Amino acid sequence: MIVALAFLIAFALVLIGVLHALWAAGITWPLKSEKELVRTVAGFPDMDEIPPLTSGIVAVLLFAAGLWAVAMTRGMSNHALTFGGIALAAVFIFRGGLGYTGWWRAKTSDEPFSRLDKILYSPISLALGAGFAILVVARIF
Repeated sequence: MIVALAFLIAFALVLIGVLHALWAAGITWPLKSEKELVRTVAGFPDMDEIPPLTSGIVAVLLFAAGLWAVAMTRGMSNHALTFGGIALAAVFIFRGGLGYTGWWRAKTSDEPFSRLDKILYSPISLALGAGFAILVVARIF
C-alpha cells in the first residue's frame, strides 16, 4: 500500500514536472498562447510570460520530489529521507493552504487561475502533502 502511494505521488509529480519542463522550453501546451498559459497557471495580473528559468527549476524540483517519494519506501533507516519527507509534506501543505488565503487570492486574481487554484491546484498540493505525511508516518512506525 505504501509503495503504491509513493509511486502515485511520484507519477503525479513527474506529470506536473513534465508540464513545467515544457513551459521552460517555451512550449505553451496544453494552451494556445503564452498569455493564456500565464493567466491559467500563474494568475499574477502583472505577469506577461512564464519565466523559463523558474519553470525549469520547478520541473527539476518536482522530479526530485517524485524520486524522494519512491526512495522513502526503501527499508533503510536513513533519517535524511524521513526529514526530507517531512519538509516535502510541509511545502506541499503550505502551498495548498496558501491557495485559500485572502492574501494569495489578491496576488493571483487573474482568471481562470484563481478558480482553478481553488478547485484543482491547491487540492492537489494538499493531497501531495498528505501523501508525503503518510509516507513519513509509515517510515517512523
